Amino acid sequence: MTFHDLFPPPPVIRRIRATIVSLGRTARTLADIQRVAMALSVVTVLAGGTPLAAQAQKLFGVRGGASLANYSGNDGTGAKSRVGFAAGAFLEVPFSRAEEPGVSQGGTAYAVQLEGLFVQKGVVYRHDEQETATLELNHLDFGVLLKASKSWFHAFAGPILSINVTCRDHWIVTYEGESSESSEECDPDETVTFGVKGGVGVARWVGESVRLSLDGSYALTSGELGKSRAFSIEAGAGFPIG
Repeated sequence: MTFHDLFPPPPVIRRIRATIVSLGRTARTLADIQRVAMALSVVTVLAGGTPLAAQAQKLFGVRGGASLANYSGNDGTGAKSRVGFAAGAFLEVPFSRAEEPGVSQGGTAYAVQLEGLFVQKGVVYRHDEQETATLELNHLDFGVLLKASKSWFHAFAGPILSINVTCRDHWIVTYEGESSESSEECDPDETVTFGVKGGVGVARWVGESVRLSLDGSYALTSGELGKSRAFSIEAGAGFPIG
């Protein structure tokens, strides 16, 4: 016979004790559920499952179009724009749930867009009615852009690195109705410049394998000797990967 048999606790104490025991069992049950849920999540990841944000597919694509470039020196001199083209490739990596192929989502999707483009830049100087000089610069532009998409519409912006790969001076001289042309290689004033790029566009899935897009962008790069500006309109096609 124990002490509690000789002196049983009051009913209120017994009810409190029973409640505490029940809460302890519930807590152990919740802890077990949490451990099971954690184990299932680990198994899901190891088996290839990913969160919703990671289920959105990466896109690799190509695009190209027309460019309109200009250059202004720090001394205030400027020139007319040079018409050229831009073309290259991009890789889009989503970090929030993007639209699925063929499905229009109501929310906003975010992604990082890595791109490399060949862009014709330069300037056109018209000294008078008889002489025109064109500075032809060809650049490789590499950008890391933040992209936000909603339904068909998207906007993007971010830093770019611009590398000059070729430089050529081109002259056209007109005298007494006859024109003559000449050109020669030149050394660029600055080989590498940095800047920013931004733009907007529209995109539409064609089935589940191709996303077509049309973008308009503006890029500004700046160096010690001046600023280069380029506006481009590009059509592109992206393909899901991974």
